[in-house]
Amino acid sequence: MPSLETINLCGTIVIFLLLALSLKNVFFGLLAYFLAMASRIGLHYPALGKVRIELTIALIVLIATFISRKNIGEKCALTYNPVNKYMFCFFCVIMASFVQTWDYAESWEFFVIEFIKVYVFFVMIVILLESEQDIRLFLWVFALVTIWLNYEGLFRYFSEQHSYQFQGVDVAISSKGFAAGHVAAANMQLQCLPVMIYLAFYEKKLIFKIFACILSVLSVLGVIASGSRGGFLGLIVIGILFVYFSKKRTLALLVCSSIFIVSLSFLPGNYMGWMGSIVGYADDSATSRITGLINGIEMMIRRPILGVGPGCYRLARKAWFGWGLESHNHYGQVMGDLGLAGTIAWGFFIVYVFKNLSQAKKVFQEKGHNIVFLIIGIQVALIVRLFEGMFSHSLYIFFWYVMAALSIALLKVSEKEDQYETA
Repeated sequence: MPSLETINLCGTIVIFLLLALSLKNVFFGLLAYFLAMASRIGLHYPALGKVRIELTIALIVLIATFISRKNIGEKCALTYNPVNKYMFCFFCVIMASFVQTWDYAESWEFFVIEFIKVYVFFVMIVILLESEQDIRLFLWVFALVTIWLNYEGLFRYFSEQHSYQFQGVDVAISSKGFAAGHVAAANMQLQCLPVMIYLAFYEKKLIFKIFACILSVLSVLGVIASGSRGGFLGLIVIGILFVYFSKKRTLALLVCSSIFIVSLSFLPGNYMGWMGSIVGYADDSATSRITGLINGIEMMIRRPILGVGPGCYRLARKAWFGWGLESHNHYGQVMGDLGLAGTIAWGFFIVYVFKNLSQAKKVFQEKGHNIVFLIIGIQVALIVRLFEGMFSHSLYIFFWYVMAALSIALLKVSEKEDQYETA
């Protein structure tokens, strides 16, 4: 396998090539920013970090967007799509919660700034994704950046240079970025794996189908290498949803069962023993997830409207409950950080994301369009991430808001398709 340094260098070159191509089409600048933001390229190259490369690319893309696109006001309007409205409401709740946050420095530096970047990226996607091919290319970049994020873990896995051993299981993960940590590594792979799988069904050319399958296998191996029990459950959930969304469910069940049985022979000898501890276990790792939810509810009771502030769950938990640990529970994090207002806003937000996808899928299904596979991939990814929310906190990561923007793009493409057919 190529070294991590080689992959990072190639990724950085691609970022700058895409940025150069943005002079012709600003959409490529969006892809450049996606790669730079998700890979945290400044962590790999400190010199780029010093010049704030992510911010620089974002400013270039925003300026180019305002110059080249004429319908920005329409697409940014809260009436353009309900997800726009609830995304804005959620952002307002975060900013209002920040005013009364537990710790201003903690909130601003590690959470508010990060979410502002995510919000800007959301707006970029809504403005710039205008066609099926835009969505297709964006999802391919999402798949590739996911493998890049966990490449160090995969490299360690194949070269048997494991990061550490946990409960008798050799763990191989990245040391930097979004995939650092065994739970984060598993979640990064799980949130894109359905997209990779359904890209294989969507693509018409065999070479793209094969490439999507290769990425899917690497993603599964990334989950296994992480040693995460929640990640293992996530793979099972993906299998169940794959069967559910299949037209030929019996065949899909047979395929998934066969893959699972065959894969058992390739797993480390102690892996299934550790995964088997999911049933009936009550260790600190398990109870902390449930306690994270309970503590989040208790925080909302103490600060009902706006919570303890963005990213301050850990600090409030230490002060009130004597345990300075993050929630490790998405729902506990929402309630604890942002209170009732944040919980309601985020709830409406995610509901309308699914509504967008369902409406778009209905239109394309009626026309027999294979873009339905991409919509199903996003739906499965969201469901799996919601399931994983019981085992990890993920409120401020880019995934939810990228999928939300894609749901708007897919709905608008379906409306154009419907209008074209009617005309």
